[in-house]
Amino acid sequence: MQTWNLTFSKQFWNNVIDVSYVGVKGNKEDTSLLNFNVGPPQPPGGNVQANRPYPAYGQMRVLDNHGASIYEGFLVHFQHRLSRGLNLTASYSLSTDRDDQGGGTNQERNETQNPFEKVWANGLTAQRNNLAIAVLYDLPKLNDDRNAVARSILNGWGVAAIFQYYSGSPQFVYQSADGQNNGNNFEYPDLVPGQPNGVPNRSINEWFNSARFTEAIGHYGNAPRNPSWVVAPSNSPLGLELKRTFAMPFAEGQKLSLQIQAFNALNHPQFGAPNANASSGSFATITSTTLDNREVQLVAKYYF
Repeated sequence: MQTWNLTFSKQFWNNVIDVSYVGVKGNKEDTSLLNFNVGPPQPPGGNVQANRPYPAYGQMRVLDNHGASIYEGFLVHFQHRLSRGLNLTASYSLSTDRDDQGGGTNQERNETQNPFEKVWANGLTAQRNNLAIAVLYDLPKLNDDRNAVARSILNGWGVAAIFQYYSGSPQFVYQSADGQNNGNNFEYPDLVPGQPNGVPNRSINEWFNSARFTEAIGHYGNAPRNPSWVVAPSNSPLGLELKRTFAMPFAEGQKLSLQIQAFNALNHPQFGAPNANASSGSFATITSTTLDNREVQLVAKYYF
C-alpha cells in the first residue's frame, strides 16, 4: 500500500481550514477467482463440464493476489472551534476510486468474466461526493440575577445537528442466466446499440434504462464492469437533537441532561441500490432503503 498527501492548513481566529490532495495505491491485493475452472463461452447445448480447463473437476475457487487499486481525493475540512457556545465541523471530499477486481477474498471477489483478465473500472465502494456537517450550539445563558424564573426556564438549552450527503456507489451489472454456457460465476450482458443509458423520468421503478442490456449468449458480454451510469442513489440523512441541562442544586459539578434525538429527521426515504441482475424481472428497480424511517429517542444523562 502506498499513500501520499499534500495539505495546506490555515488557522484564523477560532477557525481552521485544511485543503488536501490524498492518494492511495494498492498492489498485490487479494481476491478470489470463483470461476478459475471455467472454459470459454460456447453455443447453447455444449457440454459445460467437458469444456472446463480441468474437466475432471467442477468449479474451483482459487485465491489470487494480483489485484490493484488507486484512490485519489480532493478534501476540504473546516472547523469552528468552540466559541460563544458554537462548535461547527464540515468536511467534503471529491474523489475517484478505481480497481481491476471486484473486491477482497470474502467480499465481491474478482467479478471478471475471464478469471485471468484484469478489467479496470470504478470500484464498488467509490463515492464521488461526500459531505458531512456537524453543529453543536449551546444557547447563551441569561445572567439576570433579578429574574430567577426566567433563568430557570431559558438557561441550559442546546441544539445539535448532523447532515450528510454522499453519492451512490457504482453497481456490478451481471446476468445470472448462463448465456455463456460455461457455468461462469460472473457473466456480463451485452449492450443494445441505440439505447440510451438513462431514462427520461428516473424513479425507483426504473432507475436506469434496463433496455440498454440484453443477455449475452455463447460469447463474453460486451457491457463494461460497473457501468458508469449504473450508480446507486445519493443519500442525505439529517439528524437533530434538542437538549436541556439542569444543574443539581445539592451538588456542585453534577447535572442532569435530557435530550430528544431524531434520526433521519425529515423522514425522507434513503433509497438503496437498484437491482443489477439483468436476468431478473425486477432489473433496474429499487426495493430497499439504506436507513430506517424517522426514529426518535429520549435520552437522560446524569453527570457526576
